[in-house]
Amino acid sequence: MRILVAEDDPGLQNVIALGLTEAGYHVDAVDRGDDAIDQMKWYEYDVAIIDWRMPGAEGIDVVAWARRNGRPTALLMLTARDAPADRIRALDTGADAYLVKPLDFGELPARVPALQRLSPAPPATG
Repeated sequence: MRILVAEDDPGLQNVIALGLTEAGYHVDAVDRGDDAIDQMKWYEYDVAIIDWRMPGAEGIDVVAWARRNGRPTALLMLTARDAPADRIRALDTGADAYLVKPLDFGELPARVPALQRLSPAPPATG
């Protein structure tokens, strides 16, 4: 399973990427929203973990781009923004899940397969 981590805090990005890699996932990490969009243009991700506040493009814009362009990637907003209005906006924009920082890292690897179950099934062939 391939995961994109878009997080501008280098320490948190490292912890997330290392933890998910140790859990057996292939992880690409970027620290800018526009770089996250570029990655999603070139690679197909099963899951993307996206911070809201990033340089280049905000995470909410990354989510909107992914949905507007038909990406089947399961999208998790991981952010310090904890107001109900922020959660609603992210979900309405196309995020599949919303997790508030600080997080218990044990929850993140458990959310990845749960998010994958939510993603659209590939079209049937035959």
